[in-house]
Amino acid sequence: LPDKYPLLTAASKGVGAMFWEVKFDGEGGIDYGGLFRDSLREICAELQCQGTLQLLVPCANNKYAVALNQDKWILNPARSSGRDLAEYAFVGRILGASIHTKSSIELDLAPHVWKQLLGQAPTLEDILSIDQRFKASWVAATSAETPEAWEALEREWRVYDWCRGGMTDLP
Repeated sequence: LPDKYPLLTAASKGVGAMFWEVKFDGEGGIDYGGLFRDSLREICAELQCQGTLQLLVPCANNKYAVALNQDKWILNPARSSGRDLAEYAFVGRILGASIHTKSSIELDLAPHVWKQLLGQAPTLEDILSIDQRFKASWVAATSAETPEAWEALEREWRVYDWCRGGMTDLP
């Protein structure tokens, strides 16, 4: 969230650095890194659940229970308001805290999301690897070399509109 929340500032306590000190209500424990790592796991679990936050959504292979990468998550394209972008920036700070403290982070993001975070260009194969149904349509469409072959496909071309949450016909 905005910088007026001083949540993520490095602090050294005992061995290693932590970005925040953690105390779980009703549980004992002194935070020398273990509770901090537990909090990272809890944050990742919350990001990867279909609850109220929904900054991440399951990829298409998960939705249709097909092929590989059903466990991968993508950014929710319907979350694009100023507040949403601030929440994504906060997730970036969580990633930064993980890197800074050398703590593993359990986010099962799709390959194209990780590549974009690293400043790399995603490939068509990255996209096809998380949406088997689109891959089948892509292969059929790209193999139709003539208008007759295109018509012979006899397909209704539709795409899932992530912003509206429904299917849209293509002309």
